[in-house]
Amino acid sequence: MIAGRLRFVRAMSAALLVMFVSLFAAEARAQISQVNMTTPHWCPLSSLAPGGDLCFKDAASACHNYWTANGKTGEEAVYSVVDASDRKECRIGNTDGTSSQIVQYWCKFSTYANNGSLNCGKVQSADPKFCKDPSTGYPIMLLNGAKVFSAQDYVSADSRFSVSRSYRSIRTFTGGPAIAQVETFRGLGDPWRFDVLPEVHLSLQSSTNSVAFTVQMPDGTSGLFSLVPNTNNLTRWSTSVKEPILDLTLVTVLGTNSVNVVRSQPVTMTMTDSNDTVWTLVTQIDVNGRYSVALPTQAVFRDGYTLNYAYTVPTGVTTQQLSTITDSFGRTMSFDWNYQQNALPVGSPKLPLVVSRITLPDATTLNYAYDAGYPYNSPANRLKSVTRLSGTTVIDSTNYLYENTGYPYHLTGIVDNRNVRTNTVAYDSLGRATSSALAGGAEIANVAYDDTGTVIKRTVTNALGKVAVFRFQVVDH
Repeated sequence: MIAGRLRFVRAMSAALLVMFVSLFAAEARAQISQVNMTTPHWCPLSSLAPGGDLCFKDAASACHNYWTANGKTGEEAVYSVVDASDRKECRIGNTDGTSSQIVQYWCKFSTYANNGSLNCGKVQSADPKFCKDPSTGYPIMLLNGAKVFSAQDYVSADSRFSVSRSYRSIRTFTGGPAIAQVETFRGLGDPWRFDVLPEVHLSLQSSTNSVAFTVQMPDGTSGLFSLVPNTNNLTRWSTSVKEPILDLTLVTVLGTNSVNVVRSQPVTMTMTDSNDTVWTLVTQIDVNGRYSVALPTQAVFRDGYTLNYAYTVPTGVTTQQLSTITDSFGRTMSFDWNYQQNALPVGSPKLPLVVSRITLPDATTLNYAYDAGYPYNSPANRLKSVTRLSGTTVIDSTNYLYENTGYPYHLTGIVDNRNVRTNTVAYDSLGRATSSALAGGAEIANVAYDDTGTVIKRTVTNALGKVAVFRFQVVDH
């Protein structure tokens, strides 16, 4: 095992000042940087070879073009048939599958690999995420170029009961196998997430006869754990990024056949996050009849303040959907949902996908509108607007813009209820944020990326023209 040390150097061009911060890692890790998503990545299995020309940028497009190329007609459906987010099956109508086609997310070049979030990443010598990721003032995470936003749609008078959201254009790589997501993250589509809705995704790892538990945190970070065969013990993957700080424990006793039974029954687990909030989560049944996603049933904060979650299974719906959240003081918010239909086999029960409305304690409502980020059979899961209403009267509204066709889920602008564009973000060909500014270009920050050689370099220029250079270098220890 190779040990590594990550050294972080920040140099200010205006002064001859160099600051060194050294962090020690128990193991070497792999850096992931995004590759251009306009490069085709979804391919029929028969095309998984260098130069494969039947690959497309999303699964629905790959299926659609496969049917067209083979002279098939009818309404095709795309749905998941294996325990990974990178393999989908195409079918026409409600056929029995004899003429179906598997498409897989595939990274064309051998120096790139799927990073677990359906993005190809270039493997280098160390993972700088092990070092605390610095950011600009209006956050661009400098190591991987993720643009970060947060929003609060509602807050009670005592500031405890709230509806808040987080956005991260590029998810944090977890390390380990590519199983970060076994079905669509529920609530706000991708990549927005409600701050009170973490998830844990379970996926069978046949090569090691174990089950991986991927904790998906609302801020877009994640942590990876593995169920030790024939035990009730969860261990953190040795290659997993150490942020966020999490502790995950199984409450349900699984016995000696734990790997085989963990996804065949509801399983309760507890998770403690870096704020000492203790979450209780229970696995819910998915469209394939497995208990593969754990959703929160309770959150207890450090001071004892508590949120309790209630779920229902409406007629025709395949799995439980969040119905209400109630806090320690009896305040309740209730949730209405939109459902995913077009990515499931014909005749299948509906899957709760995105929240359409939240009714608040004061009887006002938050209304969420979506569109589809990709063509063909993609679900409408890209958040486009949030509107708060009192009856039919608009109290406030926000609209979101996604103007980068190469990265259709990368947020490029925000427009407020005055129809004023309050934020503008630009990205490079690798999907990394290169600039972020407020209305009229105020508080602009520009980021230049240089990953050549052994030093990772980021140059940040602020609105006053001041330049800061960040260097990250891996040195043997």
